[in-house]
This record gives sequence, C-alpha cells and structure tokens, in this order.
Amino acid sequence: MKIISGHFLMGVLLMCSVFYRAQEKFEAVEIKSNADYIHSKTKVIFPKILHGFKRSRIVGYDQKHTNIGSTYKLKIDKKLTTVSLYIYPAEISNDNLRDQFLAFNTVVNRNATNEEALKPEFVKIKSETVF
Repeated sequence: MKIISGHFLMGVLLMCSVFYRAQEKFEAVEIKSNADYIHSKTKVIFPKILHGFKRSRIVGYDQKHTNIGSTYKLKIDKKLTTVSLYIYPAEISNDNLRDQFLAFNTVVNRNATNEEALKPEFVKIKSETVF
C-alpha cells in the first residue's frame, strides 16, 4: 500500500510541476537589431526611423517573438515624445497582455495632465488595412 501511495504522490507532484512550468511567464528580452526589424509572423517592418521617431528598442515577450513591442522616441527642442507599438498574437492565452495593458493604462493616466482617463485602442491590421 505504501509503494502505491508513494507512486501516486510522485505522479501528482510531477503533474503539478508540469502544470506550474506551463503557467510560467516568459521573461521579456530585448531584441537587438541595427537595421529595420521584420516581425517574422506578420512581416510588419519596424524601421530604425519612423516619421522622424528613432527606434530605441524592440522587446520580445515570448520565445518565438510573436508577441513584441517597439519603442520610438522623438526629441524636438527639449520635449521628448515616446510612441510604443505592440504586436500581440491573436491566440494569446497568458497574463502578459493583461499585465501590459494595465501597466500602459497606469503610466498614461499618471502622465496625462489635463486629459480624461485615456484608454488604449486595439486594432487588427491585415494587409495594410485596419479592421
């Protein structure tokens, strides 16, 4: 009886370990690129310079870099404007999207001085057409 319950306990622990690992978040990593970066899944191009904004970084939020973000900055006189662009996979099923949205919402609303609470706008792009 002790051998069977020991094997059962080991099996339960192994299953819990596998489930826990499946739920782990991927640590965001910076994607190094000195040229225009082409998103492998969508073929969207993130140029080094976009309408005067200089790309400062690209970050991958999953192992295959299908979930990425790119930050662009433009400094005119002494004022700095930052624009962040994100590509999220349609099938995203983890907490990264929610966490990123909440962080975005907090930062934008903290920095907005005379505006109402701002909300991000999500769009779908397919062949240069916004849906």
